[in-house]
Amino acid sequence: MSPSDATPTKPVPASALGDFVHGIAVRSWVLARHQTGDAAVADRLLAAAVARFVQSGATQPLSQWPLGWWSALLEQRGMLLPAEPGATDLLRRLPAGPRAALLLRLVAGLDLVHAAQALGVAQSAYEAALAQALSAPGMDDARVEALRALLHDEVHAIPMEHKQAVLAHADEAMPRHAVLAAPSVVRTAPASPVAGAAKGHGPGKRDTTQARWWALAARAEGRWRHAPWMVAGALLLALALAWLWPGPPAMPPGRSEALPAEPVAAAPALGPAQVVTHPDYLQLARPEDERLARDLGFLSWLAASTEPATAGPGGEPADANAPIPDDARALLAPVAATWTSLDGPSRRRLLAQAADWNRRDAAARAALLRSLQAWDRLPAPERARRRETLVAWQELEPGERLRVAAAATHFAARSIAEQAALRLQFAALPDDTQQLWRLGPALGPDLGAIAPLFAFLPARERPALLSVLRTLDAGARRDLSELAPRLSEVERAQLRRDLAATPPAQRAALIRARLAR
Repeated sequence: MSPSDATPTKPVPASALGDFVHGIAVRSWVLARHQTGDAAVADRLLAAAVARFVQSGATQPLSQWPLGWWSALLEQRGMLLPAEPGATDLLRRLPAGPRAALLLRLVAGLDLVHAAQALGVAQSAYEAALAQALSAPGMDDARVEALRALLHDEVHAIPMEHKQAVLAHADEAMPRHAVLAAPSVVRTAPASPVAGAAKGHGPGKRDTTQARWWALAARAEGRWRHAPWMVAGALLLALALAWLWPGPPAMPPGRSEALPAEPVAAAPALGPAQVVTHPDYLQLARPEDERLARDLGFLSWLAASTEPATAGPGGEPADANAPIPDDARALLAPVAATWTSLDGPSRRRLLAQAADWNRRDAAARAALLRSLQAWDRLPAPERARRRETLVAWQELEPGERLRVAAAATHFAARSIAEQAALRLQFAALPDDTQQLWRLGPALGPDLGAIAPLFAFLPARERPALLSVLRTLDAGARRDLSELAPRLSEVERAQLRRDLAATPPAQRAALIRARLAR
């Protein structure tokens, strides 16, 4: 039996593969052109991806074709061109991995899971690459939105002659049976002037590209020849029904109508005191913190092995009875009545915000004020999402934040190959381990073994336990990492309570005593 006889029970139509490639080729070419920066290279990579895809596409379910296609395109060697720091195009300044991650979102429209599968990496590694692209210099929200619109227009407004050239390159890499339509359509091709001219060249010199285009055009013409008349008839029928049929009642059961828009009062004016005591002051005053927080797990893992531990300023709690300093009294007037009831971290944060405001000149203060006003106009879910990114960062001690920032600076100075190797090492860690590294470079090395201590711990109690762990030295954390896996859940809960009730200086001794039992 020949291979052609061994057809599956439900064979895929001969033209399905060609239709799929034609439907996705232009979008893929746009992605390849921006990934490589060269239209000719994009032509070559597209043809190579088609040849690679058709080898496996015919044997795969249709539902797997999109993922198989993007994988075939992205695995081409030409897709790995390094960044060009001096390029005018922002995309060309990005490393190959982050550039591909961003283009998969903006051009291919893949979600996080499928984009990671297309790149052949873990979802956490893809998210890190995407975050690196979005936090690159010049890649602010407005620029990303403009880039999205530009790419969308390029996909949908590509000139017809260019589109035909792209599809022709794709056709050349596909088997003939996947490009031509059904036999009945192919038989009509010689009636066209293009097909007739091609036929005159003889069997050995037929212009296959033109013949394929004619076959596709003939098939499209057959499908849509009567479309205008059908649309006109449908419109006439709708008009007749609208004229003759009685209208519906004003509000039938099950129907609804939109309520009138409710006017929203404008946000109150922000004076210096309202700006300094704004709960999101640091979110806008230190935008570089948000960039570091997006990549906190990886940078903490890197800092633990490359950056020495340093003591950060302001580690001691503020005195609850100490009055507000004179130079900050006017700025902190909104919280003066409740100052003594605030916890130490809140008082330190407010004092730091007042000091930051006093250091700024008039232009910097005006810029920060505009940023806060724009922030207050954002939807509440968007503000909550962005705040959540910074929670783990703001929980770090000042010394840990310095280590993470130093690790980010040194990482940026590494070569592309070194950066990729480090990213792959971190991506190879289990997902839960990667998440634990978001707790910082000090706790990260020990938290893998201490993790049982967090089992079944209510979220509201987690900050208190982290605060306890941060008071332990490296030796006490090692003892705790040995003790925690040995305990039952009841014993772990008791240990958590005992550690919280014990003064910080005596916690290491308590752990050693429990370990010696």
